[in-house]
Amino acid sequence: MKEYFKDFQKAELIKKGMSDEQIRALNESIHLYYKKYTKLDIGCIEEKILELDNLEDLIDSSIAYGVGQHKILRKVVTDYIDNNFSSKFFYKGLFYRTIRSAAPDYWDMGGTSYYRAFLTESKLKLYCLDNFFRLVEIKNIDLKNIEGVSMFDHIKIEGKIINIYYQILRIKENNISNDYYM
Repeated sequence: MKEYFKDFQKAELIKKGMSDEQIRALNESIHLYYKKYTKLDIGCIEEKILELDNLEDLIDSSIAYGVGQHKILRKVVTDYIDNNFSSKFFYKGLFYRTIRSAAPDYWDMGGTSYYRAFLTESKLKLYCLDNFFRLVEIKNIDLKNIEGVSMFDHIKIEGKIINIYYQILRIKENNISNDYYM
């Protein structure tokens, strides 16, 4: 695996509170991030990571959707999207994709794992990101095409009710209704 951080950058990350193991996990995530094409030209991701002021708040040894140090990648990519969104918006949110059933997550199949959403006066703009925060697609949805929003507060798995809060956004696209689980 290619090393992305130079020695002086690793030293800076260590000063900011990262261990060697956490730097290796971040390096692996960057390797996988760059492995496939992304439509976001965020520049040098290593420099963007080193520019983060609150890096110590983002350092986390947990793994989400198979990605180590996911909070750091999420912050860099969502900051880039936020800084480059020029329209006036009323609401901004980051939604995690949820599942409809107890089937396994498909984070390794290049599907959407996260939505960065902006609600403008006439549209809902969704930046669909995969588990490595690569841009999968951008959707511009006319508000008139939103057929409804419903909220679920629990799901039954193996006979046990588990509290999971998510929304279903039903949108009419090309005469077909699609559900977005967020």
